[in-house]
This record gives sequence, structure tokens and C-alpha cells, in this order.
Amino acid sequence: MLLVVLCLAIGCSGVSVTKHPQSDLNIHAVCMAYMDSIQPNGKGALNIEPIKKALRDAGKNPDETLISPNDGLAYGIVWGLNPQSDNSKIMIFEKKGKDGKRQVVDMRRNPFYLTEEEFKKAPFPNGFDPEK
Repeated sequence: MLLVVLCLAIGCSGVSVTKHPQSDLNIHAVCMAYMDSIQPNGKGALNIEPIKKALRDAGKNPDETLISPNDGLAYGIVWGLNPQSDNSKIMIFEKKGKDGKRQVVDMRRNPFYLTEEEFKKAPFPNGFDPEK
């Protein structure tokens, strides 16, 4: 009886569920698809098709997942990166972002936000212009 009273008083579940924003889920799924499409020579995908296939294989809808919910635009993707040598480089990014911030993922696979000023200084591969 005491156990029932304690459960009612403090709750029985004890489980806290964290709901991630859709933007986090999408960019993470695109990142994982990019990593799944690494070629035998260690380079990342060279175009969108292997990413779409990897997303479909993971049960995702590529047409929805490849769009950022924050700005409604397709994610920018840097093609052909090598995760062994380009590990601090940005690989996926929002083209416009929201509220002055853009969500990005580097080769370490962690999504994070950059202000516009930080984005301009972000480590993209030599010669890559994210504004084009």
C-alpha cells in the first residue's frame, strides 16, 4: 500500500523523454546518410543520389529530410570530403537559417548553430563557397 501511495505521489514513470526539434533530426539523418555513402577511397558522396539512397534505406523520405525546417531550403552539402583528413570541416549547412543562426554539421557529426558572423569564418574546405 505504501508503494502505491509513493508511486501516486511522485509518479511511476521516472522516464524523461527529450523531444528533439525536427531540424536536429533532419540534419542528423542527412549526416548519417553522408557517412553511409563514403566511397571505398574514403571520400564522401560526390552528388545527391547516394545520400537519397541512404536516406531511403534508413526509412526516411529524402524529399522531406533534405529540407531544413528552419528555412525551408535544401541543405547545402559539401561533396567528396574525407572524414579522416577533413574532420573539422563543415559538411552540411543551412543555406539561410533562422533568427540569425544557421545549423551546421562538421565531419565529427555533431549538429550545432553558428551566427552569421561565425558562419562566414567557418572551416569549409579550400575553394568551397557556401554562398554559391
